[in-house]
Amino acid sequence: MHEPADYYRRPERGTADYHQGIVEHTQRLATAFADGPAAARLLADRGGAALRSWGAADLNQVVKLAHGAIRLSDYVVTRLISHAAHGVDLAISLHREPWTTPAALTVIRPVLLSLLGHEPPAQLSWDDATLFTVATGRRRLGESERAALDGKAPLFPLIS
Repeated sequence: MHEPADYYRRPERGTADYHQGIVEHTQRLATAFADGPAAARLLADRGGAALRSWGAADLNQVVKLAHGAIRLSDYVVTRLISHAAHGVDLAISLHREPWTTPAALTVIRPVLLSLLGHEPPAQLSWDDATLFTVATGRRRLGESERAALDGKAPLFPLIS
């Protein structure tokens, strides 16, 4: 049984073909909308449908994915991470501060720590929001951060 961090450890996620496929898929989706509000409505509708479905489901049930099996509750965590990361992307695009909620960051943090293998060095003084933006590549590591992370710096971004 996979844990949420295993979803991001899949080898194909680090390939150029995987990333290019995501870009192309997103571009195809974007052309299907007349405007931003139409895209927002679709996202709200899909999100609402997912929440209703998951709210009525047994979160301990096993979900089979192409790369293995995962509990529904753990799969939901991966979707939370995805939505939070795209929310940061949107905030960056709009030149606004990211609005990821503390509750979401509390759920996400253990996944990032699992991918890193331990707590970030204390001298970094990262709060959960900073850890998330750096771990997802929404902000690059600075030189002092690279030095503090030592041999773990090449792991960043932990999730892309």
